[in-house]
Amino acid sequence: MRKLHEATGGKPQRWESLGNLGALASDAAGIAYAVERDWLIISGGFHSLSLTEDGRRRVKQPPRRGNTSAAKPARGYAKPRPSRTPGT
Repeated sequence: MRKLHEATGGKPQRWESLGNLGALASDAAGIAYAVERDWLIISGGFHSLSLTEDGRRRVKQPPRRGNTSAAKPARGYAKPRPSRTPGT
């Protein structure tokens, strides 16, 4: 999607051929995924692609980094345990 956005200048209703984008057979799953979510429109028997408004918005968003639901890092250090040695 990013290649398509760059090739079309991010302008709406601009079409680009798969060949001009350098798309490979390995890109097919990603393209199908984007079409299912209405981020891309395919025309001409899988020849040309265009980003939908949702697709253009998605490309403009900054990429997510890591797992946002991961545990927060610990703050500071644990308190030292009292000595258990008798008579000290």
